Amino acid sequence: MNSAVHRAQSWLNDFRTSCQELFQVVLEETRQVSRSPSEASKLESRLSHLVTLQSQLYSIMEDLEKHKERQSYLEYLVQVEKDLDNRIASVLEKLLQALGRLHVTLEETQPVLQSLSLPKSTLSEILSFAVRITGSLSAPTNYQEESLDAAHFAPAPTEEMIRESKMAQWNMNEMNI
Repeated sequence: MNSAVHRAQSWLNDFRTSCQELFQVVLEETRQVSRSPSEASKLESRLSHLVTLQSQLYSIMEDLEKHKERQSYLEYLVQVEKDLDNRIASVLEKLLQALGRLHVTLEETQPVLQSLSLPKSTLSEILSFAVRITGSLSAPTNYQEESLDAAHFAPAPTEEMIRESKMAQWNMNEMNI
């Protein structure tokens, strides 16, 4: 994170220093008519250093842009993390409140539930109730295996059929038919 910024700052400082030195040399050269070979080589080395720094500028600026993009993405992810943490905390708080209400409700209903005792039924009692409701436990009288529609008939009445017939029977009893 800091390495890209440090590289960019270092490069800019080097570039600025080299430019100042080059301009100083150019200024001096314009003042002097004659040039010595050492000054010419000094000028040439400074110029090549400037060209090198300029060629590095593009890659350093790309690195800096990538760094900025990554930094903004990290900030976005941190914000998303905070939002999700807040949502999780809110859901947990609601769950704790619901759990507290459930405990209160259970404490209030516990005596009522304990006082209710359902009678235990035996299998024979259940079967006798079923026979009273349905009238029998056998297949319907209109069931014929030989008919083409035999596949569409159930061997015993369905719950819906039993319910409908009992409702019709009760309605007829109420109307005294």
